Amino acid sequence: MRAFVGIVGAAAIVCAVGACGLVSGLNAYESVTCNANCDASASDEVKTPVDVTSETDGGDVPSDAEAGCAPGSPACDAGCPANTTRRCGSGCVDMATDPNNCGACSHVCTTSVAEGHPACVGGGCSFSCNGGYNVCDGSCVDFTNAANCGGCGNACDASAPTCSSAGGDSGMYACVSGCPAATPARCGTACVDTTRDLSNCGSCGNVCTTAVANAGPACAASACTFACNTGYSSCSGACVNTTNNGNNCGTCGHVCSGSTPVCSGSTCVANCPAAMPTRCGSSCVDATKDLNNCGTCGHTCTTTVANAQPACVSSACTFTCNTGFSLCNGACVNEQTDPNACGGCGSANVCGGGTMCQAGVCCMQVTVPPSVNVDATQWAVNFKTSPSWNCNASGTTTIDSAAGTVTGDNCGGTATLDATNNVAQSASGGPSVLVVRLRGLNVTNNHVLKLTGDKPIVFLVSGSVLVDSGGAINAGATGSTAGPGGSIAASCAGSTGGNGSGATTGGGGGGFGTAGGAGKDQGGGGGGAGGATSAGSNLQPLRGGCSGGVGGNGGGGSTTGGAGGGAFEISASGTITIGTGSNTAILSAAGGGSSGTTNNNTGSGGGGSGGGILLVSPASATLGSSGAIRAHGGAAGGAQGIGNPSSGENGHSADNTAAQGGSGDSFGANGGNGGLCAGNNCATASASGAPGNSSNYVGSGGGGGGGRVQVTTAPSSLICK
Repeated sequence: MRAFVGIVGAAAIVCAVGACGLVSGLNAYESVTCNANCDASASDEVKTPVDVTSETDGGDVPSDAEAGCAPGSPACDAGCPANTTRRCGSGCVDMATDPNNCGACSHVCTTSVAEGHPACVGGGCSFSCNGGYNVCDGSCVDFTNAANCGGCGNACDASAPTCSSAGGDSGMYACVSGCPAATPARCGTACVDTTRDLSNCGSCGNVCTTAVANAGPACAASACTFACNTGYSSCSGACVNTTNNGNNCGTCGHVCSGSTPVCSGSTCVANCPAAMPTRCGSSCVDATKDLNNCGTCGHTCTTTVANAQPACVSSACTFTCNTGFSLCNGACVNEQTDPNACGGCGSANVCGGGTMCQAGVCCMQVTVPPSVNVDATQWAVNFKTSPSWNCNASGTTTIDSAAGTVTGDNCGGTATLDATNNVAQSASGGPSVLVVRLRGLNVTNNHVLKLTGDKPIVFLVSGSVLVDSGGAINAGATGSTAGPGGSIAASCAGSTGGNGSGATTGGGGGGFGTAGGAGKDQGGGGGGAGGATSAGSNLQPLRGGCSGGVGGNGGGGSTTGGAGGGAFEISASGTITIGTGSNTAILSAAGGGSSGTTNNNTGSGGGGSGGGILLVSPASATLGSSGAIRAHGGAAGGAQGIGNPSSGENGHSADNTAAQGGSGDSFGANGGNGGLCAGNNCATASASGAPGNSSNYVGSGGGGGGGRVQVTTAPSSLICK
């Protein structure tokens, strides 16, 4: 059925389904009283009826009047293509994404969000952020500044106050303590190159602008200037199109005159050619697409659309999106980074649930802790769901690296295990490790995290670590039972204490960060050699301490040496705090003491050395006045003459005094005291294991040396998964 419309001011009188009606704008269909010709008796502005049947590539699409329905109602949808399923007036729209018909015809979306533009998502009005901005708590923010560096709410603190590019083409930013060579100047909290930065040209805050037509501002060699737009050349301080500029035809200063007064195709000619038929002054132009003469001479096109440039199409001004940007709902967006148009335009391409857009894919930004002994980035997706451990009540939680289990108090039930066992270390020569992934770790209020097993333990924490108020992490050995990763022969070449050379001689203490003490023979002669300080001053690869040598020459009455302390690494993307104020907090990996001998005239074994503790974070770990990191060596047991000597003490975790050697009887000898290592690189306390002692009948073992403690910094990574 055909419908005819008479235009009445801003309304349209229509005849549909045998009745006249009024369509006012695009919003309502109202019944009116009309004569048979649908003349509005209240108006004398009715024009000659006009056929408004819509034509589309798919055939006739009925108008609202022909369908006999109110605009936007389901009955009017017939003939609309699948991607624009609703009819508004004579056009088909997608009410789920169209900001001018959002959820209903003519429901126009607006927004007051700075750096945002209106958007329609799922039929409801929302907003999209302009290029370079991301949604954060209802606002559009720049992820390159210190308030939201690399992600929403990721504010840079005093330890790393500057937001800098993570490098390469990743588009990621991270908080750093200093500026990289590529952007060496710090302006506020940003790292910039003042030789070419538009907002900090030559000095911080010097923003470049330009009033030159057909040009944009530029910063070159620390000075503000301008750069001509594509298709324009710089001539005497102006940007001109030398293909049609009569005063600069082909080259700057070439003026067209006389018999060839106009410029076309960079050549002075007599008349304008068919391709450029319109003469504007001394220039030949195509007014259907000329920016400065669009439709008529002198009509210059401009645009306020972000990330776009003006364009002239079919003699009408419009805009085109800049390179790297795509048209979406009237805006120019970067579909590689825009969370509201990620990989395409439409409601299906809106990133939700705290995700962001990277490389055209919605993903969650994950902060990955520094990679030192293992590559933490391989588990980036795990950190999205890794647990946070809050060990904040008195008790003990035990992690066994051999079994890959957590038992005991389980940090009040928060210690669910997200771990991978038997992971090879990045540096060669080290044992495999147990990797435990967390999003936070708190050990407080006298809780003890006890580490055991056959291999070192690496804690990768996407967040911060706090050990405080009596909390402790202990990887120490107990007697001849090693801590996790302690007493591994392959890691202790040259550092395991030597065995006693005879039945009455003591074994040497194990070495690591400091040397073990030598054992003694009866009458003061030499016994087993003390273990040497290990090669390499750092804990890459991560490894534990070394055993003391066997006393008594390995005979039937021999005594085993003390075991090496274990090893653990804490690598955190946030801060590491060991004690606040005067609160006690301890990290320990002490060596084990050897037992006293049980047979007459038998030398005792040497003490085990302290283990290894490595702390890594973007800013150096902080220690309170009563916070401590210790890897002390164990002491040797007493050697028996005819009585019952005592065992040597395990290395101390609670203080910086040497573990005491076991007492010998009246005819025996006291064991050697343990060595010391406390603080970064053993700076707080450092001592080698003491040598053994002797009597006329027997010698004792030497004390184990101190271990290694390393506190260092390394950057975290921001990865989108």
